[in-house]
Amino acid sequence: MKVRDDELTESGAEPPRSSAAEPRSVSISVVVSGHNRGRDVATAIDRVLAQRFPASEILVVDDGSTDDTIARVARHREHIRLVRQHRLGRVAAHNRGAELSTGDWVAFVDFGAPWREDHLERMAAAIAATDGAADLYFGDGERASAEGGGTHWQAARFDIETPFELVGDAARWALMRHQPMNLAAAVFCRQRFVEVGGFDFGAK
Repeated sequence: MKVRDDELTESGAEPPRSSAAEPRSVSISVVVSGHNRGRDVATAIDRVLAQRFPASEILVVDDGSTDDTIARVARHREHIRLVRQHRLGRVAAHNRGAELSTGDWVAFVDFGAPWREDHLERMAAAIAATDGAADLYFGDGERASAEGGGTHWQAARFDIETPFELVGDAARWALMRHQPMNLAAAVFCRQRFVEVGGFDFGAK
């Protein structure tokens, strides 16, 4: 795979070094959080366990549920870490999951955007190939619709010429009206995520 390093060089950062790191050495924690979403949480756990690349851990953050969430996830108790909190909202639940995770990288499940079975595998491959030089890695995603769908990147009129690119500053993407970055398709450097305080509580 070819990694474009010209933008990193222009921004003053060193281009990624050749690395012998293997994808299997990449540790990705997965956070599943929800309030009264027992069925969705259980389904999400099944899908994470079905990934071709295994998550280093699965943290389920129950955000003050009063439904059958705990009973539904009980059958997975050997594969998950369950964290319970008073109702604080999705942002707080995601942030707490990241804070308590132990992997070098963290991904968040979106119930409305299920992963393909190779999602973590592709993310781990990109991280290993670039020696973990970025704070955030993200991929494209397919959108199902009556018109036939398409990829999230194409819908955003965004494209790259290689399997993945490494850039020094993604601000121009974040400021796009139809920006290509999607939480469901992203993997964050856990240390940096926690250092900056996680997700903004004022975000919608």
